[in-house]
Amino acid sequence: MRYFAPRQNRFNGLWHFTVQEESGISAYGPCADGCPGHKTPQGALEHFAGSLLDKRKQLIRDGNFRPCMICGGTTNQRVRIGRKELSLCQEHQDTKTLLRFFDFESLMRDEMRGQDENKKDSGLLILPP
Repeated sequence: MRYFAPRQNRFNGLWHFTVQEESGISAYGPCADGCPGHKTPQGALEHFAGSLLDKRKQLIRDGNFRPCMICGGTTNQRVRIGRKELSLCQEHQDTKTLLRFFDFESLMRDEMRGQDENKKDSGLLILPP
């Protein structure tokens, strides 16, 4: 079983999103690709969540203007992840806003299933924001 969570580096005090497997603990996702680290566990979680959202989100623009779900401003932009679609202006398409509407644990489970269909569901540890 694999466990995923932000963990603090004991040498520099910075946080990375990590995976714990039988072989040990290592940085995972974008934190494994030369990331210098984050000041908080929430920063590490948002970094990883942002990479998941970027992989899955579709940005849609058309001639239909609607109010942004956050600020009420007029926008012709929508964000779609899976079957869910939100009317959001460009300012409100950031990771923090999207995580209010899309379940991170579901995105994570989809990510794990996509990597290896033969592995059992991984454990997922998430520190509260």
